[in-house]
Amino acid sequence: MTDEPVPLLDHLQELSSRLWTCLICCLAFALLGYMLVDHIIGALAKSAGGFVFTHPTEAFFARVKIAMMT
Repeated sequence: MTDEPVPLLDHLQELSSRLWTCLICCLAFALLGYMLVDHIIGALAKSAGGFVFTHPTEAFFARVKIAMMT
């Protein structure tokens, strides 16, 4: 292993590729989690006794948040 200096642009390109990889992985797993969100909400609703959504978009954003956390 050599300790030769590397230009800044090479570091930035490496960072860019790793950030894109992380973004694609996060989106892929969020989509997978969104497919399973009905089962998760069903399990949570059993223990909580049901959910009440007071705003029209609240149910959708609850699904998105659960998908992102899974």
